[in-house]
Amino acid sequence: FRRSTDWAETRDDLDMERLGYYGYSWGARLGPLMLALKPRVGAAVLRVGGLRFQKTMPEAEPFHFASRVRIPVLMLSGELDHLFPLETSAKHLFELLGTPESLKRHVVEEGGHLLRDETVITETLEWFDRFVGPVRQYPQRAAPAVICVSNTPAPKARAFRVHTSSPSAAGQPLRTTSGQHRF
Repeated sequence: FRRSTDWAETRDDLDMERLGYYGYSWGARLGPLMLALKPRVGAAVLRVGGLRFQKTMPEAEPFHFASRVRIPVLMLSGELDHLFPLETSAKHLFELLGTPESLKRHVVEEGGHLLRDETVITETLEWFDRFVGPVRQYPQRAAPAVICVSNTPAPKARAFRVHTSSPSAAGQPLRTTSGQHRF
């Protein structure tokens, strides 16, 4: 995450004063750790994540960082998620977040670890529009930057793309620290 933000700071088309975090699965599990250690992030979306009960060094366990998160957080969870079960994992992470109640939201949808595109895209865009600023209002300025952290390629990256480049660059490749991706 740190290397991605360092790279994003070198880009003129991204406004690092309006930085968002998008954690998907493993990236959502690590969200509390990332958000507590990177205070410049203005808002976050944690998609299908939660607490995992596995052997981890205490200094790297997201559980210990959740209460230090104070920024707006949207959590998206599946009712039947087998990796981060709603009742024993996702809800507990949401409750532990130190974010004020008025700045956090937990959307639970039918299904498992994969959520409907419509829900993910709509909720994510509305959240980032509200807390890091809508990209549509800045055609002449740098767009908000949203860094996506995941252990798999994000199949629903269209929502991420809208917030990482200016509208005039639609369809152009997005350069990332790990390569190029077309959306």
